[in-house]
Amino acid sequence: MKLKKFISKLLSSIIPIDKNTISFESLNDLDCNSGALYDYLLEHKLNDSYKIIWQMKDMSNVPKEKIKNVSFMPLENKSIKDKLKIRRAKFLIWDNVPIEKTNSKQISIYLSHGSPVIKNVKGILNVPKNTDYVVLSSHNIVDTMKYQFSIPDETKIIFSGYPRNDYLLKPNNELKKVTKQKYKKVIVWMPTFRKAKNSERNDSTSTFKFGIPIIKEESEFEKLNELLKEKNMLLIIKIHGGQDLKVVKIKEKSNIKLITSDIEKKKNIHLYKLLANIDCLITDYSTISFDFLLTNKPIGYTIDDIDDYKIGFAYPDIFKMMPGMKIKNYKELLKFFSNIASNKDGFKQKRKKVLNEINEFKDDKNRERIIEKIKELT
Repeated sequence: MKLKKFISKLLSSIIPIDKNTISFESLNDLDCNSGALYDYLLEHKLNDSYKIIWQMKDMSNVPKEKIKNVSFMPLENKSIKDKLKIRRAKFLIWDNVPIEKTNSKQISIYLSHGSPVIKNVKGILNVPKNTDYVVLSSHNIVDTMKYQFSIPDETKIIFSGYPRNDYLLKPNNELKKVTKQKYKKVIVWMPTFRKAKNSERNDSTSTFKFGIPIIKEESEFEKLNELLKEKNMLLIIKIHGGQDLKVVKIKEKSNIKLITSDIEKKKNIHLYKLLANIDCLITDYSTISFDFLLTNKPIGYTIDDIDDYKIGFAYPDIFKMMPGMKIKNYKELLKFFSNIASNKDGFKQKRKKVLNEINEFKDDKNRERIIEKIKELT
């Protein structure tokens, strides 16, 4: 261990830091908050002055076209050349897997995988001690997030809002990648994962026949589809990227479409651009609900396994943080869809209250604020 530290210190003195090199990591490569910040750099041609290195979980995700000053390397099993290249990077920016600092002059910035958590992640997600900055969306959530993420006292906070949320407030045509047909209402249902695909983690003792909450019989899917057809509505079910797909038994119907991570990648669907086009969201204990509050559109929360949700919640009264209809069974699910079809929305003020608690910034300039901080630190 002493030899390793000595070698690391020696290399740090020999290999200079390049203040204009940024290394990125993200959940599924090129996505999430890191992906949004990276997109901003390209949109504003900042890759003319910054060198960008992506540390990829899957090298097959590397874009085919060459991008100026952008290079790619595996997150694991790097070559010696890659390790030396990363050692020169001034900024290590990540939102899922912590990027270990190999040089004391590097700056580690955790963008966060999601918004302020709803479910309890204490002990599951720990911010490393040598993380220099963590991005948060509000001064109101500092104490909760410091506890939940085990954020070290010496780690500073960048108040900016999350990069990917900028897309929620920008008009676009992303929905056309899912459907060309016109509907009166489009709803996205995003259950959080229960059973992880790459580990033994299972956050709920409940089991779902089709891999999503509430629906217990094929006939219920049929009936739901008929209601959607009658009301000229489309339901898009987006499966969490961390969910074990072996337990998902959903089949598409005329007014029900399914999106998995593979479909998302194949059709090049940007989730947050898609969410900017929809009329309401259904979720449960996912942080996506806090992000979606920025749109001021209705949210429904499925809570049929709330008593069986093993890891618990980040707030003493979790219902206060869920400003929308609580859906406990199939009958209430149908009622929710009927309310949306009839434009019944009794939660506007409650949404605004939680929004103000969680999101200090309500514009599309989160990425700009973070880049300004990086420029300041360069």
